[in-house]
Amino acid sequence: MRPRTEEEARRTVAESQAIDPTYVVPMHCTGDVFIQEAMRVMPQKVVRPYVGTELVFSS
Repeated sequence: MRPRTEEEARRTVAESQAIDPTYVVPMHCTGDVFIQEAMRVMPQKVVRPYVGTELVFSS
């Protein structure tokens, strides 16, 4: 579900950063504000998927 406001998107990124995920894979429906903010504050964790992207995770 996309954040309803720009402020909500930024708060969501801040909360996500606090969780310290290994990766963040925002899809198009996440919204540009969230994606841009996430890339700004945790660029090493954001994986941008596009049509045809295949993600393979292993432990």
